Amino acid sequence: MATNPKEPIRKTRDALTGLADQPSARETIARWQREWPSDTIACPIQAMLITLGRIDNVNVAFGELAGDGALVEVAQRIKHFAADELESSNAWVAARLNGGTFLLLARQECSRERWQWLAEALADAIALPIASPEGGGSSLRLWPRIALMRVTEKDDPESVLERLAAVAEGMRESNRRRIDWSTGEAAHAGEDEGDGLEVRHRGHLVQVVAVVGKLERFEPPLTHQGKAAPHLQPHERQEALGSGQAVRVVRGERVPVAQHERDAA
Repeated sequence: MATNPKEPIRKTRDALTGLADQPSARETIARWQREWPSDTIACPIQAMLITLGRIDNVNVAFGELAGDGALVEVAQRIKHFAADELESSNAWVAARLNGGTFLLLARQECSRERWQWLAEALADAIALPIASPEGGGSSLRLWPRIALMRVTEKDDPESVLERLAAVAEGMRESNRRRIDWSTGEAAHAGEDEGDGLEVRHRGHLVQVVAVVGKLERFEPPLTHQGKAAPHLQPHERQEALGSGQAVRVVRGERVPVAQHERDAA
């Protein structure tokens, strides 16, 4: 099983990948919450559910042996990524829940922006080519979707997995985003969802993932003549956005954005 070296090896693990299995992941969440001091903030647990949408295609095209090999490779990438990026964390656990579904947990304080960035970086790492079992220099690629959440004091292991699974199912059905958040933590904690911005661009919804001064990150990515949004000049950004309808999302409500706000973007 993959954990921070400070963590004891769990008794149960996934036989194929060597990561924690689902019962061990559940027990870890419960233990972290149980052992966390009650006279301070809620235990800061961040969670990612990684699902591989094409693993069944790999099994059909190359056989189950190749599919198992791809799962082992993905498990190694998750483990190495966590070891590199979460080494300063008090604890982390990587688990394989079933099939092509993995879970990464970290017990650390982490902003939503940081956890989102980590998810994007991990998705990119998983999507790198995997050597094909057929050899000859060919390769196969898996395209992960990642559901994110921040565990609250009202969550338990069951609700954590249920909330993540619900987000993953929503992404699978919509077939749009590769990364999305569970919004339950805001409802549980009585906090605002935060402000975001959505823009209708050529009939498609473009959601701003982060707003820092100017609009910087979009999902799906906003591009213009091969250039990504952060590198666009003001006139290029305007041309990319066009005259589509823009709305600001405040506490889950869509509020029209004035033209001058779009122009300022």
